[in-house]
Amino acid sequence: MGQSVAREREAELRGVGKDIVRGVVEAVDGDLAAIRCSPPLFEEGDGVARVEDGRARGLGVVIEGEESALVKLFDEEAVREGEKLLLREAEQLIAYDLQLSLIETYLGGMLAEVEERAFRAR
Repeated sequence: MGQSVAREREAELRGVGKDIVRGVVEAVDGDLAAIRCSPPLFEEGDGVARVEDGRARGLGVVIEGEESALVKLFDEEAVREGEKLLLREAEQLIAYDLQLSLIETYLGGMLAEVEERAFRAR
């Protein structure tokens, strides 16, 4: 089960068929970044990935879209003001990472009580 998700995640990292846009970080405040994208691609709620060396890495989630997107960063150190980026949509990448994390937690016997109850529910 985890191997299938891992293969799908690997394909998503390569981003075959994904639109890539250029972005410039206009401002950073803690875990929030204003990123101007050309052309505008992202809407509120979209997952965003940074593309480097042909591979994507989850960057954050769009709080406000349009030409300048306000992004809630996964890592406060991920971008700096003035930095130029290549970006793309990352909904599936984020979903794969969550699935793999849960599978690893389950197989490692590290589930919280509420998670254990959810796995036993049928």
